[in-house]
Amino acid sequence: MNIIFLSPNFPPNWVGFCKALKEAGANVLAIGDSSYDELRQEVKENISDYFQVTNMLNLDAMVRATGYFIHRCGRIKHIESLTEHWLGIEAELRRMFNIPGPTVEDQAISRSKMGMKKVFQKHKIPCSPGYLVNSQEDVESHLEEFGLPIVLKPDIGVGAQATYKIVSRSQLDEVARYGLSNYVMEPFVNGQIVTFDGLTDSTGEIVFKTSHEYNAGVMEIVTENLPIHFYSVRDINPKLEEMGRKVVAAFNLKERFFHIEFFKLAPEKYQILEINIRPPGGYIIDMMNYSADINLFAMWAEIMMGRSVEPHLERKYYVAHVARRYHFNYRYSYDEIMPIIKDSLVYSCEIPPIFSAAMGNFLYVIRHENRIELEELIAKIEERRG
Repeated sequence: MNIIFLSPNFPPNWVGFCKALKEAGANVLAIGDSSYDELRQEVKENISDYFQVTNMLNLDAMVRATGYFIHRCGRIKHIESLTEHWLGIEAELRRMFNIPGPTVEDQAISRSKMGMKKVFQKHKIPCSPGYLVNSQEDVESHLEEFGLPIVLKPDIGVGAQATYKIVSRSQLDEVARYGLSNYVMEPFVNGQIVTFDGLTDSTGEIVFKTSHEYNAGVMEIVTENLPIHFYSVRDINPKLEEMGRKVVAAFNLKERFFHIEFFKLAPEKYQILEINIRPPGGYIIDMMNYSADINLFAMWAEIMMGRSVEPHLERKYYVAHVARRYHFNYRYSYDEIMPIIKDSLVYSCEIPPIFSAAMGNFLYVIRHENRIELEELIAKIEERRG
């Protein structure tokens, strides 16, 4: 079975997917903008062929690369990248070469914040009201309805890039100078960020699920330079799971990872923020694997190969991402914190600078069967002097 994988050199942990596909028997064909010599050795070892393009957003170049593989290898069964950057290109290539998977029309809805709102509203999934705005005048016309603060964010965007919490008219004036074309305006929601994450098989059945709880939203972490930690839970709130499953069904997700973000407004009250039809970013796939001692890379590969997999819905551990920022003065140095957390430490590593604003500079991934003890370890890692 021929499967095209886009941009295998980025990010590093996606190499696990290439490896799992190869081990499952797939012929993994890769397209990227690095030269073959620049690919990491672990990438080279897990792909069968490679085609370099100068710009992965150039549709003509991507069409030529896909056509090359079809000419050499025959019909392509799947084309995947698993990253937000290339989802639109994936869909265009699927349409042009009649490859199964999410369509251009699907992506137009699921990547657009206003598009997904329409689906939420149609299926009666609680969400914030919102308007598409293109100027300060558009924003002003809705201020009386929402009041301040409000949130302005690109209709199609990744993470919290170019997202603003507006608390005053003077701040609105300042932000408007940068341009507000194709922005979504929403009332600010004061709630804890929680997620419903998982993987579906070819029938749409959820074969793995988890939930993560964040100390703050990505927007606040980036704009206010906050510490960051979040962790997966062992027991998902039944109301959250009910809403998450409703969203998965509403978007008819099959053979897909999903990452759905909610606001937790009260112990049994949730409001959806957005859906991402891809694996959660950063190191979260690793965390999901460590939460249940499973291999989601292999499960996904088996699903891609058309095989059934046994659902794995129980989690043994709470698993936390706890990141330090280099400019904070922590009570415990690296050498001092390691003996404290060593029994729960899964691994630690430096986070690439490109991700540091949202994810921190240095990461500790820890796990524990007991939530309270995990939170105590998080507090030790984050504790600062003074």
